[in-house]
Amino acid sequence: MYSLPYLALDVVHAQRCRLRNPHIDFTDEEIQNYTLLEIEFVLNSGNRSLSDYPELPHIDRLILNMAGNRLIVAERMIRLTGKVVLSVASSRIASLLLPGGRTSHSRFRIPIDLNNDSCCAIHVTSDLAELIKVAELIIRDEAPLQHRRAFEAVDHTFWDICKDHVRGGHNKVFGGKVVVLGGDFRQILPVLYKWH
Repeated sequence: MYSLPYLALDVVHAQRCRLRNPHIDFTDEEIQNYTLLEIEFVLNSGNRSLSDYPELPHIDRLILNMAGNRLIVAERMIRLTGKVVLSVASSRIASLLLPGGRTSHSRFRIPIDLNNDSCCAIHVTSDLAELIKVAELIIRDEAPLQHRRAFEAVDHTFWDICKDHVRGGHNKVFGGKVVVLGGDFRQILPVLYKWH
């Protein structure tokens, strides 16, 4: 870490305290950028900057923004690989069985009253939008239980969020994100309509 291991350890400890999670791990790039940011603060107090030292690496603001996004950090904690995988289900009971699971309405802010033009209430610059951009996989359990328009609302929203982030996302379903739909029709209770 550019011969600054003690400063880097302190930076990791400070970030764990800030995020209120003593078990979170950071990538080497994130640690390096947080360490460089601390050095920049010290240099700024003396009217200097890292840019005055071209031999030192520069801060990657994108990595810092992603590492500071609590939604991304929370999802990375759940996965052993450090990659972001979002797990959702139609019902709250089923979502409790998934690691880090949430209901699809809660996670993607799907509106209750759906029509053909419905979109989810996610702003493209929000932390949730950033979480969706970095997600490697989205698992959606109990898919047969949801209305077609709920899928269309998520599709419209993902397209809007990922159209410039995912290669070719502007003309792909779910904005080019990998979405696994699961469910078992045998678990759905039969509903009988009695016509009068």
